[in-house]
Amino acid sequence: MRGTPLRFASSVVLASSLLAQTSTQLPATTAPAGSPVTSSDQGAAKIEVTTRLVLLNVLVRHHGGSPVGGLSKDDFEVTDEGRQQKINLFVVNQFSVPSTRFARTLPRNVVTNRPSSEEGAPPDVTVMLVDLYNTKPMEQVDVRREVLKSLKKLLPGDQVAIYMLDSNGFAIVRDFTNNAESAKAAFERITPPTGREHERTMFDRGITGKDRIGAMLDESRLTFSNFLTGNRIANTCASLRTVADHMSGIVGRKNLVWITGGIPMELFGSLERISNESNQYFESYVVQAGQALNNANIAVYPVDPRGMMSECLSKPSQQLDSGKLPGPVGTAGNWNVPGLPTFGPCADYDHDGTTMAHMADVTGGKAFHDIAHAVRQAVDDSSVTYTLGYYVAASDWNNGYHKVKVAVRGSGLNVRTKKGYLAQDKPTPNNMQSMNDAVWSPLDSSRLSITARVDPSPALPNTSRVSFAIEPAELNLREEGGKYRGAANVLFMQQQKGGQHGAELMKTIKIALTPERYKVLLASGMILNEDLGIQPDTVAVRIIVVDHSSGATGSVTMAVGPEDKSGSNVTPPAR
Repeated sequence: MRGTPLRFASSVVLASSLLAQTSTQLPATTAPAGSPVTSSDQGAAKIEVTTRLVLLNVLVRHHGGSPVGGLSKDDFEVTDEGRQQKINLFVVNQFSVPSTRFARTLPRNVVTNRPSSEEGAPPDVTVMLVDLYNTKPMEQVDVRREVLKSLKKLLPGDQVAIYMLDSNGFAIVRDFTNNAESAKAAFERITPPTGREHERTMFDRGITGKDRIGAMLDESRLTFSNFLTGNRIANTCASLRTVADHMSGIVGRKNLVWITGGIPMELFGSLERISNESNQYFESYVVQAGQALNNANIAVYPVDPRGMMSECLSKPSQQLDSGKLPGPVGTAGNWNVPGLPTFGPCADYDHDGTTMAHMADVTGGKAFHDIAHAVRQAVDDSSVTYTLGYYVAASDWNNGYHKVKVAVRGSGLNVRTKKGYLAQDKPTPNNMQSMNDAVWSPLDSSRLSITARVDPSPALPNTSRVSFAIEPAELNLREEGGKYRGAANVLFMQQQKGGQHGAELMKTIKIALTPERYKVLLASGMILNEDLGIQPDTVAVRIIVVDHSSGATGSVTMAVGPEDKSGSNVTPPAR
């Protein structure tokens, strides 16, 4: 990490109330598939046990397309690897009409990494990812026009964010807002570079009139094309995982409208044979990105900007077979995860839509060829959904992929949900790696909820006081010596114009709470304060929190201006 650490006067403290003027109780995060079950009693500490709770977000629609409400737990049947499961958790997620679903308006100096409505309930959120990185230049103009048309069709209360992936990397055009005009204006203001990454990765045979020389040049062109395409695939999958991390803490179903030309699965290593041991396989990259989206409860709605769908894209479920994945890039080995979906006969690797089909199929989304229709469908799909949960015994947690099927009573009904989950424990957390990932991520992480505000420091001159609230229920605390104990690392990172990193301050918070104190903080939240000497060229501060035990990360970035710093006449308190 870059930047010179500065010395700051005050230390981190605990308080018993949420931030003044911004008190909001956010619902506890629902566990992704494969998360250890924890007690939901808000009066007691959460104690981790060995039984796993699998959560499925289920969408039921009539054949005509309208969502189906009014269903009960008894209307559903869930099978895991062909075995019927007892539904232990059942929740109906039903949002009111769009005109009443207004987002919470926060003061200028207050930010949160989880959007919520005025009532404090999480809204149904949809992200439009405009992927120019994987779209041909001739199609990018059409994409821009169609995105603007789709934004004009949003209804009051539709909660939408616009992100962009182009040759410069990942960028936020407009984060979550229910103001369609604001989103449209933000998109119109940007002038993205005309990316030609897709063209540069296309391979064309050269014509030299000399067979031997031509073959050598062709092999050289293929090697260079594969190098650029491999980077494009890796960068795209990393961006999808970033989106998953950003949205993971938001409760309920989330939607990702991915407007893209797609990425391939395999690169031919030689022109002499169509398939050999020198081929490079990228299925593992795509599957890992799909798993991250799946675990974050994000349904993917891919849109092909070419306005056409291949057989793969229109019938994705027919192209997925059980099998074993190829190994890492550059190998043809076994990825060693039994049962994971791989790609069937349609995956001829000439049509990048195979990736899009896979993402839609495994996450419970749907593929489209019209941007406005995809956005409207994604938003409407969240109006009525059902959360089903069932327990999986530790003996069945076998590090394999579990196929899941959900059926509902009644005729003429269509059910969409994710196709399965990976029954695999999370690896031992690498807290410094988690911190480093949060530092360089273009998006804030919402795995840990953070609400923060910045004010002029009342104690030190030319200083800002940063206060932020975290939820103790989301920290992995252990019971020891009559107290609930844990620890977290906190990083304050100043950001300069152009995205450069400035001063950094790392602190470790050690937590030791009596049961009575823990109960109070569950209801009120936990506040931490820090007086920061803001550098002259600092425009924002990112706060990053990493839980020692679980490695769970939360981050939030807030703008800092001259009005947020104390004057030079503030006198430090006497010691």
